[in-house]
Amino acid sequence: MDRECYITVDVGSTNIKAAKILEDGTILHSSRIRLSPQGDEGMAEVDAEELYGTVIRAVRKVAGYRSEPVKAIGIVSQMAGMLLLDSCKKPVFPAIYGIDTRGHDFLEEWTKRIDKEEILKVTRCPLEGIYWPEKWLWFQANESEKIQNVRYILGIKDYLIYRMTGELVTDPSSASATSMYDLEKGSWWEKCRKILGMDVCFPKIRKPSEIAGEITQRAALELGLLPGIPVIVGSGDGPASSISCGAVRPENGCISFGTTTVIRFLGRGLPEHLTEKCFCQHFYDDWYFYGLRLNDTGKMVDMYKDVEDAPREEVKHFWINGTFFPTEPIASYEKYQAVLLGILFQIYDDFEDLPGSGNIQKLCCTGGGSRNRMWMQQLANLFGKPVILQEDGGSFTGILAMILAALNKYDDIGKSIRHIHPKKEMLFPSDGQRIREQYDIYRNLLRT
Repeated sequence: MDRECYITVDVGSTNIKAAKILEDGTILHSSRIRLSPQGDEGMAEVDAEELYGTVIRAVRKVAGYRSEPVKAIGIVSQMAGMLLLDSCKKPVFPAIYGIDTRGHDFLEEWTKRIDKEEILKVTRCPLEGIYWPEKWLWFQANESEKIQNVRYILGIKDYLIYRMTGELVTDPSSASATSMYDLEKGSWWEKCRKILGMDVCFPKIRKPSEIAGEITQRAALELGLLPGIPVIVGSGDGPASSISCGAVRPENGCISFGTTTVIRFLGRGLPEHLTEKCFCQHFYDDWYFYGLRLNDTGKMVDMYKDVEDAPREEVKHFWINGTFFPTEPIASYEKYQAVLLGILFQIYDDFEDLPGSGNIQKLCCTGGGSRNRMWMQQLANLFGKPVILQEDGGSFTGILAMILAALNKYDDIGKSIRHIHPKKEMLFPSDGQRIREQYDIYRNLLRT
């Protein structure tokens, strides 16, 4: 007898991944296709048709594997992405990735229109150039004629759901990562839209564990699936990663080591105060993700992983927000280690800024960087807490948990994930004296 299975899709910064997965989390078949965003001076964009076409290829690679019937499909994507559509729902510009920082030069203009403190209070988004208001101002300044044709604004995941179902929907966490979502009201921030002069339609906000719509006849032919298969609303890739690695309780923190390193954990209720670098994302009901991100960590690791030995004066920035230099020239391997340690030390420094961080008992780690077992052991030693590693699946089991809740297999997402059994490994902290001594050196170097 054929077992029921599901298709999960994860659209990241550099890869589009898909999997055919059973209800217990067993991955029958998976695919990964590279699709890196292009652009200069902080831009990161890709042609919308190329984006959807790559998703089609990734899905088709897994859809026909074996005979198990596909019961539903779920999608997550990198957060803060943006697509602008015309009145016929055709893209006016390429798809803009969340890592795109073209809006950075318009932060000052944005805070002139609405006070900085009000933006932080309403949206709980840090003032960075990755969000929708700053990018909209960039388009107004640089593409004034074309932007007049824009009638709809969507995230990347929302656009893919639209292409599959014809529905314009999003979820609270994705909406929270736009800096245009009022967290207290749980709806789009109307004042922001009016001040920016955005005469556009926004997607409806629905729970991540709801069905967005059914695959249309046309999309079914493109994807190699049957028409009528439900597509769930889903979430951003961050919340899906947290769910996948088991960080669905307030005592479990999640750290995603990818292109960007993100610290995140789930809490109940909207915090009154957050530091300027922290974010808060509405998941559903009264559950929220609190977190912060360290940008470009993946780029820094790649830069020094295979770097050749260089004279001391040529090596200027091992780490992102500071320097970590011994007094003598060091070998390329040591440069790489300095970057890795610098990332851990920055996480350690920033962790206490998150509300409720003192209650965290375990660190659940995911993303490509979490495959470096030695690095993860150093993390456990530095924090003095167990580190849980998920051996496979990435965000797939988190997407699956949302699918199962949407299909009423379980009452909610938390119960869904407890019935999924991905392989996990736990690293316990050992003697942390050496790494703490290194941390003290790091702090002293930053001060001097």
